[in-house]
Amino acid sequence: MNIRLPLAAVLTAIVLSSAACSTLQGAGHQYLMRGQVVEANGSEVVLCVGSGDGAKVSQELTAYKMVSSNVGGPKNPTRWEKIPVGTVRIEQVVDEHFARAKVTSGSVQVNNMVELKR
Repeated sequence: MNIRLPLAAVLTAIVLSSAACSTLQGAGHQYLMRGQVVEANGSEVVLCVGSGDGAKVSQELTAYKMVSSNVGGPKNPTRWEKIPVGTVRIEQVVDEHFARAKVTSGSVQVNNMVELKR
């Protein structure tokens, strides 16, 4: 039995589901990457939030790092906690998916998350 085709399909699905916001628009942006800090250079950051998410210039957002905690041992599912690490202010909405922001407090890094209030 030839398993190359099913294997290729599975590998393609894995690659697509783990792709970054810039390469996976639509569902990837909606569910996987929305709110992620995708680039950080000093006090300048690029966020995976844009006009399609309701981002507007001068919005202040809290940035979080996600920390796992397994409070009940190996039989309980891992829980994730949002730990505030700083704040950012949107300086430019680039398009429907991205915005440039300035860190206004704390230490914001790549893979931290921000959340727009809707």
